[in-house]
Amino acid sequence: MKKVAIAFVLIFGLSAFNCRNKQAGSGNPESVNYLKIGDSLIKTGIKDSNIVTYVKTKGQFKKVEHSAWPDDVDETYNLISNNIVKVYIQIPYSESGDWNNEYTYYYDKENNLRVLKMYSGFFNNMCSDIAKETKIIYYNKKHDVDSSSYTLVDENGKPIKDTSKCQFPYRDKEILYVSYKDVPLIKAIAK
Repeated sequence: MKKVAIAFVLIFGLSAFNCRNKQAGSGNPESVNYLKIGDSLIKTGIKDSNIVTYVKTKGQFKKVEHSAWPDDVDETYNLISNNIVKVYIQIPYSESGDWNNEYTYYYDKENNLRVLKMYSGFFNNMCSDIAKETKIIYYNKKHDVDSSSYTLVDENGKPIKDTSKCQFPYRDKEILYVSYKDVPLIKAIAK
């Protein structure tokens, strides 16, 4: 059952990129281009199975091959790249199923972070049945923030206007990997 839940989160989360991209576009044109190319890679990767997947189980990274998912998964990681952009996706596992958090990092070919997209879908928020929060941060080559965008919508994709009662119990601390080489999974693979 756990394997089915993990696969569902992976497929649902990654396929939702196409819907969430409609709010993208407030960054500098170069960074927005990395987002568009990366999301296109993800969409194509899902269709063509070109995404390399790892999991963290009992503190160790393990590559998932031939859909052989281990039983105890703490987080799922996906890697996909071409000659323009490298995409790293980190998805913590929710045992309760009350939330789905995704952190997607887009790097240029020099390994510089250009875009960070953070998504959280969750229950128990006091705003709506399901809240979906997306924050996109655009960076320049010097790792400075160029701009950002934020959306909070309900289960039907309608903006939540009154956020005074909203609670965000499932937010994780933002972790910034400014270089692709700083990503713990990439460091582990390189050893």
